[in-house]
Amino acid sequence: MNSCLICGCVKNCEQYLDKVFNNIEKIQKLFIKSKIIISFDISKDFTLKKLVELKKKFDIDIIIN
Repeated sequence: MNSCLICGCVKNCEQYLDKVFNNIEKIQKLFIKSKIIISFDISKDFTLKKLVELKKKFDIDIIIN
């Protein structure tokens, strides 16, 4: 197990993203290489803003639907 691809979709998830990425960080430690791909759908909260903030710490590709 050398690499891992982590994918997810988000909509109105701002309040959960810190905890989710805390778990993702734990998963990443199990692999030499990992990649995160997130599909974002238009939200009523600040989910996209939070993802952009998290992108500073994590290597995230954000797909905007």
